[in-house]
Amino acid sequence: MTWVSDLADLNKLPYFDGASNIPDLGYHLYNRWDQSTNSTFEDTKAGCAPVHLGGHYDPYVACGPDSAQPDDRCIAVHGGDYSYACSYEDSCFSTCEVGDLSGKYGPLVVDDYGSAHSVVEHDPFPALTCHYDATGEENDPFKFASVVFHAPNGDRVLCGKLEPVEGAVGAVKRSKGGYP
Repeated sequence: MTWVSDLADLNKLPYFDGASNIPDLGYHLYNRWDQSTNSTFEDTKAGCAPVHLGGHYDPYVACGPDSAQPDDRCIAVHGGDYSYACSYEDSCFSTCEVGDLSGKYGPLVVDDYGSAHSVVEHDPFPALTCHYDATGEENDPFKFASVVFHAPNGDRVLCGKLEPVEGAVGAVKRSKGGYP
């Protein structure tokens, strides 16, 4: 599976208010999308909130702090004193939630023009096409439907529903939506 992330004109997002120095962004797959639009960038505190998106896509029960897996399942698998140890610097994908993209690959680097581009060619623990939920209505930790981009302080900057790209080889997904 190949993942492509293309973001442009991030400095035009209301969150950054025309700033020229945009920080690198974290990004994660989430298991729900219950919005009426395909992307949210105006009111990200409300529109990108967990109540609308669920938790991180986590089919192998890695159980990060924002995992969609219920606590009792994480405790049953890892024990009560478990700590999440995902770090792109260690290149140990097996310790990461499948949906913890910045944990696996590092942050999405934003250039001086407010644009970011990332291509991941190989992931030994990829999001599975059969786990894609086109409706985004289920609160199922074994499904994914959306993506969230967030600032280093954790604020959600942009989120969107994932849509298949027609004619793509494999399971390339992109956030469908635009910028103001």
